[in-house]
Amino acid sequence: MTQVVAIDWSGRDKGATEAIWLALVVDGKLTDLDNGRDRQEVIDHAMALAEEDTYTVVGLDFAFGFPAWYAEREGWTSGLETWEAMRDRADQLLKACEPPFWGRPRTNAQQLGDPYRQTEKALCGSPKSVFQIGGAGAVGTGSLRGMEHLLDLADAGFAIWPFDDPGWPLALEIYPRLFAPAS
Repeated sequence: MTQVVAIDWSGRDKGATEAIWLALVVDGKLTDLDNGRDRQEVIDHAMALAEEDTYTVVGLDFAFGFPAWYAEREGWTSGLETWEAMRDRADQLLKACEPPFWGRPRTNAQQLGDPYRQTEKALCGSPKSVFQIGGAGAVGTGSLRGMEHLLDLADAGFAIWPFDDPGWPLALEIYPRLFAPAS
């Protein structure tokens, strides 16, 4: 038996508890759907569920990294280094909104390098760049505020795919928008 935990993430500074949702599916049946937890609480809950059942997959709705050129520019050689940097620098990067980040008033889409990771390039549809931290559909804010929590999952024994070989429990990125009806 595998349990699947899907977390619809939020990068909101205020009111995130109302926007962060957790769905739990066991044996193919939705057994729980709720919100009301902050980012740390929802990660802690996912870790507790994995303690009860090692065969747990946790899908998180945020980017686990940056385009390769940006990671190289920053000197990060692993996911772990990236997540540690975001633990220390995410709020500063969000506040400054300097290139390559954009999306706040009077900022332009960055042109320092390709805005997309290989992951986004492989998707059908219209993915958003992790560098977009404001505006419709922005995923950057949630991603920057989410990456540090991957450290908690790794410390709890999760394999973080694709940075680690698959194993149990497993954490991976999900893209719920791919399954939303076309508007």
